[in-house]
Amino acid sequence: MSNCSEFLPAEGYPTSSDFNKGMGIFLPIFTWSYVLVSTIFYLKEHRSSSFLKKRQTALILTSSFGICILAIFPIREFVGRERFPCVLTELIPFVSLGLFAFPVVVRALHYYWRIQFNRKLAKSAFAKDALASKQVQDAAAVTDTEILNQTMVELRTAKFLASKTWAYFLQLMFTLAFVVAALILSKDRLDCLGCENNEFSFYAQVVFAAILLGTAATGLRLVRKEPDPLGIKQEVKALYIIGFFGLVLNLCLESIDPADVQADGKWFWNYILVMALIGCQTVLMPLQIYNARKLVRKRRTSSLSDTASGNRRNSELDLLLDS
Repeated sequence: MSNCSEFLPAEGYPTSSDFNKGMGIFLPIFTWSYVLVSTIFYLKEHRSSSFLKKRQTALILTSSFGICILAIFPIREFVGRERFPCVLTELIPFVSLGLFAFPVVVRALHYYWRIQFNRKLAKSAFAKDALASKQVQDAAAVTDTEILNQTMVELRTAKFLASKTWAYFLQLMFTLAFVVAALILSKDRLDCLGCENNEFSFYAQVVFAAILLGTAATGLRLVRKEPDPLGIKQEVKALYIIGFFGLVLNLCLESIDPADVQADGKWFWNYILVMALIGCQTVLMPLQIYNARKLVRKRRTSSLSDTASGNRRNSELDLLLDS
């Protein structure tokens, strides 16, 4: 056993209130149930919806899994802070942040790269047609060939960046970075129970969150003027507004702890972040199911309207011919 005393709170542990204990078990169970049910409905709808099939389902599921990981943290208020493993205190914030937030960043970047790939594809097709139809030879033909070769190199690069393999590789590398950072911070606490987050760990989380938010802002800036027929840009923006608000509010209130409610065991400020991510889960799946069904109804209504319009035109033609 390692010496854990330096990581434990000097003032001891408060006795959690009944309300705090209730929240500590209710929020995880509700979160896991909500994610499970919404995932089942999402995957069922995904089988027949072209709208949902065009989204990055694997990354969406990764974000939902990250929400489930974060929901473990409130259990420390139910079982007692002195019984909660220190390694989980360090791992959960980093791992859940990496699993939830970075897939959203990757989706924004992947969306941008897909648009760039389609543009490069159109450019290469145009270059091929131009070279094939060109009658002038010699220097002009050589120049066009060089342009086409350069265009094909750009196309191959764009195709790789737009591939799912690159998206999943980015997600894996970033998640591993978060896990390694958390393990380094918790290496002296593996056998300990009842630790609180130290100041270094707190600021490390702030730095990692800032990196994520900066990357997300870059991704959103890249696609801000791009078309958004699938609503992916709006979805990513909503996820980061809700997640950022919940994270900042959680960190600020945890650092100042108004009326010492967390120190006295009456409340755990992490509940705010969990509830914010429940809102994010709503945006990830139930809202997209609603949008998919709304699109189907819109297309069906449009089809019926076109059919009715055609029938009216045929009736008017019949009356004209009869007259």
